[in-house]
Amino acid sequence: MIDRIAARLRERLPDLSREAGKFATVGAIAYVLDTVLFNVAHYGWGMHTLGAKVLSTVVTATIAFVGNRQWTWRDRPRRGLRGEYLRYFGFNTIGLVITLGSVWVYQIAVAQWPRFLDNPIALNLIINVIGVGFASLFRFYAYRTWVFHDEPASPVGGRGDA
Repeated sequence: MIDRIAARLRERLPDLSREAGKFATVGAIAYVLDTVLFNVAHYGWGMHTLGAKVLSTVVTATIAFVGNRQWTWRDRPRRGLRGEYLRYFGFNTIGLVITLGSVWVYQIAVAQWPRFLDNPIALNLIINVIGVGFASLFRFYAYRTWVFHDEPASPVGGRGDA
């Protein structure tokens, strides 16, 4: 049993590594844009932390969708742009909730330790490293499993608006 699992993992590891590398590249570009937009919205435009994070996530998630659809999982069957984007948006919403959970953690932590955490570096570390990191792990699994999965597309409405 364990030998079969190990053999299957060795067989799948090159493809999984390639996908993870492409996903990480698209994600790194989106991450830089997200962090810049978050900071501009929060510190430059005076938006509330949550609003700034929602704005930066929605804009950069759309950019990342295009990168993942056209590069990371370009060899996967298409099921229509609308359906893929709606599933992608749904899983991004869950990822955003994970990230916003880090905002909540930050707000609790800063109340307890304001001397150490009430600064832009701590805010960005907690939200844009820890929060986005956990959300990214979730998104990679969700996208490859339910958005850009490699099972054949159904013949009814499968490629209509791709």
